[in-house]
Amino acid sequence: MKKSILLFLFIVMLFSCQHRTEIIKKRSEIAKDTVLRKELKVGTIADKYLDTTKTKKDKPEKIVSDEGEVILLPNNRYAVVILDYYENEKEEDPEKKWVVFPVKVKVYDRKTKKQLPEIKFDGYFGEEHDDNFDGTINYGDFNFDGKMDVAIRTGTPYYRYFYKWNFYLATSKGYKFSKSFSKIMDDAIAYLKLDAKNKRIFAYREADYYNCAEYKIKNNKAELIKVTSTSHNPSPFTGHSESIWNGKEMVMTKNYKTLYNDLKEVEKKSILSFDVNHKIKKILLFIDNSISETLCYAEVKNDSIVDFGASGIKVYYSTKENTLAFTVENKQFKIYQSVNKIDVEMTENGKTTKLSGDIKSKKGSLSNLNSKKWENESWYRYYVVIENKK
Repeated sequence: MKKSILLFLFIVMLFSCQHRTEIIKKRSEIAKDTVLRKELKVGTIADKYLDTTKTKKDKPEKIVSDEGEVILLPNNRYAVVILDYYENEKEEDPEKKWVVFPVKVKVYDRKTKKQLPEIKFDGYFGEEHDDNFDGTINYGDFNFDGKMDVAIRTGTPYYRYFYKWNFYLATSKGYKFSKSFSKIMDDAIAYLKLDAKNKRIFAYREADYYNCAEYKIKNNKAELIKVTSTSHNPSPFTGHSESIWNGKEMVMTKNYKTLYNDLKEVEKKSILSFDVNHKIKKILLFIDNSISETLCYAEVKNDSIVDFGASGIKVYYSTKENTLAFTVENKQFKIYQSVNKIDVEMTENGKTTKLSGDIKSKKGSLSNLNSKKWENESWYRYYVVIENKK
């Protein structure tokens, strides 16, 4: 009996250690990905991701202080953030009841351990001396006034290790809580970029979609002035949008879609593609395999913009007439293909619009729907209805 109990305890400890190792590994991967990003272009915005905390060493030097939390800094320095806390009696949530705030910051030389005057550094820095990468402090000049401020993580994560942060701006009398700066982190923000020259903060989110919120810093307040967003939903299209503050409200100035994959690659794998209206637009009927097999239709103009697109369509193919019909958003589409002609007709509210195709630009054929060897036969039978086989 005793041996069985010991064996059970050993198995529990083993799984516990494995689970903790997986968590540490995931956090390490997230941390590494945050600081080793490449340039990303979305619409008209091109920004390089900010290396916020990583030092030249793969494993940062571990420095422990009894005074407070340690932040590694450039120029062979480190900062110790001395914290205090108070109980918010009005708060019922036990995780939010105790409020942590900075009292003082001391800067030291890493080699001599002697205290140095606090100075301003470009960028911002955070705790990374813990193997768990579970830091709770960020240290930087967030309002661009020449003084180093402090941001403290608070509350529980939204998901994927995205937390809310409280920002405290440095003043001559200590650190003052900033509601407008803290509001930046109300969404699940992955990281920030500071632009001291133009006094801007860019807040980036990368989860189910890419999002960049641009804040103008004025009179120690953060004002949202622009939001750009890119979302890959639904596949295989990528949605792009841009909204700008006009002084009263956010107004959308851009809203368009592109293909998630390169147009030429999609065209190579298309069931049928052809140009219409003197090459102004390209029609594509293709299978998207990014998530699961999905039959898609797209009208692409200027080699990038999806003028109209639909995924998960159910088509009715007539082998006798060599025509294909489907309905999207109460719009009836019909593609006609013959030896010397290929057209698309779209009917909505009784009105029909015709797109005349360039037969010379045609690649593939509607007959591929019937002759192709499908990996998922049940999917094919649902999305592709073959009519008039004889």
